Amino acid sequence: MIFENLETAYKDGKNEVARRNMLRAAYIAGIAFSKSYVGYVHAVAHSLGGQYNVPHGLANAVLMPIVLDEFGDSAYEKLHQLAVVAGVSKENDSIDVSAKRFIQTIRDMNARMNIPTGFTNIVEADIPMMAEHADAEANPLYPVPKLMDASELEKLYNDGLVDTFSATHPHDEPFCQWEETDEIKPGIWHVMPITHGDHGTAIGLFESKDITQKFYEDMIVILGK
Repeated sequence: MIFENLETAYKDGKNEVARRNMLRAAYIAGIAFSKSYVGYVHAVAHSLGGQYNVPHGLANAVLMPIVLDEFGDSAYEKLHQLAVVAGVSKENDSIDVSAKRFIQTIRDMNARMNIPTGFTNIVEADIPMMAEHADAEANPLYPVPKLMDASELEKLYNDGLVDTFSATHPHDEPFCQWEETDEIKPGIWHVMPITHGDHGTAIGLFESKDITQKFYEDMIVILGK
């Protein structure tokens, strides 16, 4: 569902079918990782968000192929299965080739949607602390195919994330802009809490209140309420 709809929704924000499908995909994914936990992608992303206010979804998108690469052949079997389901590979394809193709497909999608390959605002001195935080969060509960300690997690920041180290601390620099607005403005998103019954609260980031309301109604339909 994600491979079929994500880029369409990205390119055409008014395509309600694609956005509705992505809403459902996100809901299903939320159920899945609520039952099975997450992994190092989320743990490292949390450290970046806590230290530099990097939006969590963006951090996850950048980290996904980096962490999957680092897992190596410990994740190849499951990545092959995902590649087959996503239509990236065939069942009888070589497992390692199929897994690597799946990771590259994610990188290619990121590039087409202007997702960066790394961050330029990471302060080198912060890396050991962030790696410790990620290690404390993920180990031993997160069900990952390959365990990594704090020193191994540091490699993700040093080798995978940092395009250019920042010489100063970026805490005071806003990563993005948020504004309550009914108008569509370049670089500005409308922020609206979406609360429904016992299902908790989600934050809707849409181009206008009208679009937010429409997807709120769609969410209620998906939840069966």
